[in-house]
Amino acid sequence: MDLRKPAAGGSGPCLKALVHTSLMGDSLSAKVIGGCQQGGVLSPLLWNLVVDRLLAVTNDLGFSTFGYADDIVIIVQGKFAHTLREIMQEALNVVVKWAVKEGLNISPHKTAIVPFTSR
Repeated sequence: MDLRKPAAGGSGPCLKALVHTSLMGDSLSAKVIGGCQQGGVLSPLLWNLVVDRLLAVTNDLGFSTFGYADDIVIIVQGKFAHTLREIMQEALNVVVKWAVKEGLNISPHKTAIVPFTSR
């Protein structure tokens, strides 16, 4: 499979960057040159390979970050609203910095903050 060519039924290349993964001593590297096709069979796997680094970075910094399908969730806790805003902004700054480095964009209109309170 040539990752530089459009995926079957797709209009553009399948990826964009370099993806490296390993499992039980075996490793695989691929040069990535375009975005993942929406609904593509391999798109969830390819996205997970890319976003795994983001999850590792944010979790290493103390944020509770989880990935599901093509979304990520960052959970922050605090007693005061201003504290939560500061923590969340710090986490978002890390995500934006990672995205810029990876050549990706964050869609603000697809970004949501959902507060849960005990009140």
